[in-house]
Amino acid sequence: MSVVSVAISLVGLLSMLNFILLIGVIRRLRHGTNSTGLQTRSLPEIKSLPAGTPISDFQSITVDQAPLSRNDLQDGMTVGFFMVDCGTCHEKLPYFISAAQRGETKEQVIAVVVGDAIAAEEMVTQLTSVGRVIVEDHFGPVATAFAVSSFPTMCSVRRDGDELFIGSTRTASNPTSLPTPANTI
Repeated sequence: MSVVSVAISLVGLLSMLNFILLIGVIRRLRHGTNSTGLQTRSLPEIKSLPAGTPISDFQSITVDQAPLSRNDLQDGMTVGFFMVDCGTCHEKLPYFISAAQRGETKEQVIAVVVGDAIAAEEMVTQLTSVGRVIVEDHFGPVATAFAVSSFPTMCSVRRDGDELFIGSTRTASNPTSLPTPANTI
């Protein structure tokens, strides 16, 4: 009888250990994903530029095959950065689109989608209705020029003479604070 009692106790202890490990795995999975189940991402190697920091030179091409560079940026423009596999980006995209639609023209809005071009098609379709769209890889020229370190990020462009700089930078954690294009901030 004592061998059976020891075996049952051992099985019980192993079951408890398994249960505790399972709870730890579930907590870790919940912490690493958001409500849509997509991983949230950030790029810790680059710090975000604070307001007032000059924007670096860059050269890129929009999805409509139009060239875009730092020289094309104008005072009051809104630039949004989104990542394809970022759940928060998908959640906040409608807020950015709504804010961009309050602006005067599509020329005042630039949206940068970071990730695979095929996976970005849905975002690109939504964003082309409100502005010029660029799809680029991680550490692409536009995201690097603006030193974007987390997604989604929105910022405004300000001009002081010939110098272009970031007017304000906001993540989309507060949708009412999204910058709006064409001097309506």
